[in-house]
Amino acid sequence: MVQQAETAEGQIKALIEAWAEAVRRHDLPAILAHHDDGIVMFDVPPPLQSKGLDAYKKTWDLFFRYHKPSQTFDIEELVTLPLICPRS
Repeated sequence: MVQQAETAEGQIKALIEAWAEAVRRHDLPAILAHHDDGIVMFDVPPPLQSKGLDAYKKTWDLFFRYHKPSQTFDIEELVTLPLICPRS
């Protein structure tokens, strides 16, 4: 079970790092690749809440106006926790 958790943690970290790399390149299809159509995202700049993949996609226009591909976009810390499901 521990080995399975370590494998899952590595997969999660690899997925998030691939997403961050897509952000650095301004590769919108890769940014959106693993997001569900029903995504709900909360952000600091308006709109404060984006519902759905199309709305989430539009939020990147503002980000790309201020972030250039040569600039840093790093994940400083990532902590994964086990999913705890109540027993039925």
